[in-house]
Amino acid sequence: MSLRDIVVFLDALPASEERLRPATHVARNHRAHLGVVFVHDDQAVAEASGIVAGYGLISKLMPDVSSTRRNAGFAGGCEQQMRERLRWFGGDSSWHDVDEGGSARLIAFARTADLLILGQHCRKVRPGPPWRPDEILVNCECPVLVVPYVGTFAQLGRRVLVAWDGSREAALALNDALPVMHGATTVTVMTIRVRDEDLRHDHEASQRVVRHLARHKIPARADLLLRNGDAVPDMPLSAAMDISADLFVAGAYHHSPLREALTRGVSRELLQHMTVPVLMSH
Repeated sequence: MSLRDIVVFLDALPASEERLRPATHVARNHRAHLGVVFVHDDQAVAEASGIVAGYGLISKLMPDVSSTRRNAGFAGGCEQQMRERLRWFGGDSSWHDVDEGGSARLIAFARTADLLILGQHCRKVRPGPPWRPDEILVNCECPVLVVPYVGTFAQLGRRVLVAWDGSREAALALNDALPVMHGATTVTVMTIRVRDEDLRHDHEASQRVVRHLARHKIPARADLLLRNGDAVPDMPLSAAMDISADLFVAGAYHHSPLREALTRGVSRELLQHMTVPVLMSH
């Protein structure tokens, strides 16, 4: 299995550079086309230029121009920097400028991709990007890789944590992640249950996942955990840190009304508090 068409969303915020890095890495490994969608978001430009202005750089570079022109110049500089990095990539790529707006046009790009890469929403940095990861995730037909707003992620898929509960979404995410996990050194298939008897029933199912991955030449082991007093999202995030994971794979947003009520919050919590890239499928 391989990826042939990858799309990444960028904007003027500094985290975009670290988002482009794993995007080019995955595209190079799969000899895939990389489509870069640069979203011209005035709010992101204002936030990013404000950060730079705090160091006195904008006033030194453009001392006699208005803040509007400074922001425009900053946005142009960010775009040029990203274009240069894309040229360094050297593979098959395309650039798409998108004016600030809602998610509809971005979802259209995602619907013709094998993999979509976007950034985590950080409320501490800004009220919200022009796209919402959860909205795009439930409206596109491809897996979505969400990259944290903090950290460097040059490579993905070497040490992987897979959240497994036997659901359709978990199975979809597992199989969508196979191309990214190809070449992994270790994969941990984690199941969390409330009752001990549930874990006993899950043992064989977890072993089937391990065997499935082994047939794809991906080494894996099962880890069955009894839920403690921690919130559900805290356990996989802690496990990801324990194994130094560089990728977390999880299904998202079950269709059952009851399960959706229980798990939608879990998916959002993961997207808000993730510290490693998360690949999710719906």
